[in-house]
Amino acid sequence: MLNTIEEALDDLKQGKVIIVVDDEDLENEGDLVVIAEFATPENINFMATYGRGLICTPITETLAEKLDLHGVLPHTHQAKHINTPNMKKTLFFL
Repeated sequence: MLNTIEEALDDLKQGKVIIVVDDEDLENEGDLVVIAEFATPENINFMATYGRGLICTPITETLAEKLDLHGVLPHTHQAKHINTPNMKKTLFFL
């Protein structure tokens, strides 16, 4: 069952983790999403346990520079593919 955008936003505002799916003609996969203020240890554990992928968070360019994080794709790729997110190095925290 797919929900409307309004229903998804309501769930996010209530602190629920939702699944956002890509267009079936693209990657046809889903991402677990939660609003940052609700990113509790329990929600992050749920994502790590059941999502089994990377847990991503946006950061400012200033913080990325301070932490010496560089993009994983060359700038030429970013310029050609404007819809590709500017992913940084993967960080592991224990």
